[in-house]
Amino acid sequence: MTEVKSFKQKANGVDFYCELRGKGPTVALIPSGEGDCGSFAKVADALADEFTVFTLDMRGCSRTGRPPTWDPITPEVLAADVAGLVKGLDLAPVSFYGCSSGGQTILALGADYPDIVRNLMPHEAALLRDAPSSNPDLPDGAEATGFLKATCDVLAQQLGSKDAAMAALLPLFVGDQASWEALGPEFHERIGKNGKVWIDLYLEPVSQRSYSAEELKKRPITFSVGMVSPAWLVECNLRTARRGNSEVVWFPPPCMHYPQVSHPDLLAAHIRKYTKQYL
Repeated sequence: MTEVKSFKQKANGVDFYCELRGKGPTVALIPSGEGDCGSFAKVADALADEFTVFTLDMRGCSRTGRPPTWDPITPEVLAADVAGLVKGLDLAPVSFYGCSSGGQTILALGADYPDIVRNLMPHEAALLRDAPSSNPDLPDGAEATGFLKATCDVLAQQLGSKDAAMAALLPLFVGDQASWEALGPEFHERIGKNGKVWIDLYLEPVSQRSYSAEELKKRPITFSVGMVSPAWLVECNLRTARRGNSEVVWFPPPCMHYPQVSHPDLLAAHIRKYTKQYL
């Protein structure tokens, strides 16, 4: 069984819950909107035979302390958090994987902190500003952002809270209910308290950064998308990848937004391949 070192590390005024496994070049696994690194356990264990694997609970979520102020959480804020942790723990250079808001986080790291980055592996990053609009009167990004916000509002009204709304929405992006439930009661209890933070502070602000070709070329990037994921989510990643002339890897059906949950072996192999490519 892989030994896991769990600890608290302060960065930017927040006490972050962190985990380290293994030994070797550093790989970092950055959670998405639910903010909890528990979903990465199988992937982290698989990679620990060759790599030092770092992961964390995100700002305002699960076992990480609450921030001193509840300001909107942008990719810049999240990248500064992770960069502070990486530098404080002397882990650089790092190969970063992140999906959704975690994908935004690592793209911001590549743009703003390239000195600590070896390469980037975003999976279906929350690049909603690049999501196409079907309405010619709406700018790109507005339709997808509005749809997600409206969906969360409806679920919150139906279920009685924003926490419950997120808990109901996330399994739809996993595509494998059994694997989602198998993450266990402790994981689900923790993320069941993160919904209000995600909906109020993460959902819109974290999704609105778009990246120039120059920013995307600072470090090697390999995008990945699921073949049965929502079309708007795939398209905004394809647009961004084309802008940076970056490689795109398609994960086969039924893989969707959370391969660390539904297909941990496939994801571990992907991360291993593209980390070794840039060593």
